[in-house]
Amino acid sequence: MLCMVNLTKLTRDYIDQNAAIKTCIARGIMNYSKLARKIIAENNLEASCFNAILVAARRSSPKVATDRPEQKIKSQLNKSKINVKTKICQFVFDAHAHIEDEIDALHIVKGVKTTTVITEDEHYESIARRYEHYLLSKRRGLVRIAIIGPHPERIVGLAAYLAGLLASRGINIITAIGSYTDDIFIIEQKDLAATLSVFDV
Repeated sequence: MLCMVNLTKLTRDYIDQNAAIKTCIARGIMNYSKLARKIIAENNLEASCFNAILVAARRSSPKVATDRPEQKIKSQLNKSKINVKTKICQFVFDAHAHIEDEIDALHIVKGVKTTTVITEDEHYESIARRYEHYLLSKRRGLVRIAIIGPHPERIVGLAAYLAGLLASRGINIITAIGSYTDDIFIIEQKDLAATLSVFDV
């Protein structure tokens, strides 16, 4: 059986690697007994480890609460501006298709195997026809939500927090882009109202 020191480290590592558990601890709503049993089950430990893991989990609470970035994130969001642009379309090309200089794009995201081009819906038909042999996917009826921060300071967890807010409402992020002060999300038009309510607009 693992010694006490290893059980303590195992418990702290488990909590550190699980954002949902850290959030529950920081908010004071964690059921530590259930957490201890979950750690025992997932690590194939003996039931006799329960008390040691329970104590280690409870001792982690002050540190997790102190490290909680949520207040910084909310403060940043309160100072941010939200820009909405409707009638957006998106194309995904094979990375070998060199089309960047030929398309009037709002955003170009170059990946390892693909290039994503986001542009205004008025260009949809012409691009779809002209580059149909290079296209991997195409979508229209999209919206760009840009959250523009007051300064370029990047707060740890900001993008994850924003994505989590959208996911909690069942809103699918089609593409996400980070650019200096901006966090940009491409979503479907049908999700616009729900997205704006999430961000209290």
